[in-house]
Amino acid sequence: MTEIIDRDRAVELLEKVVEAKGRDYIYESPLNEHGQQIGCVYFGPNNCPACVVGHVFAELQVKPGDVHAMGEDGTADGPGNSLGVEGIVIDNVEMTSAAREVFQMAQERQDEGNRWGDALDAAKDLAVTL
Repeated sequence: MTEIIDRDRAVELLEKVVEAKGRDYIYESPLNEHGQQIGCVYFGPNNCPACVVGHVFAELQVKPGDVHAMGEDGTADGPGNSLGVEGIVIDNVEMTSAAREVFQMAQERQDEGNRWGDALDAAKDLAVTL
């Protein structure tokens, strides 16, 4: 069964993961087997959720292998673990364009080094305009 995520559901999911981690949490990129940061990814090397949107995906029971790059025709075309939300497709999950924008805003604020609470606030501010 495919779950459809709209703008309001995206905000709800972000609120849930930020509440669980804490508004003051700041994302740190996971390390690879050589101890080097690997950048922003939805799931780390141990397949645990990493970034704010990765935690949302985990709430939805999404596994790392369910996240794919979006091909030109909108279908899965390779791995998508480190791509922006606007460039991925997920098995059994559909996101409206507004939901993608909400997630992308939270992701961008997190990647700038902001606290997750600030990333959530920015995503909610955007959501009311969509």
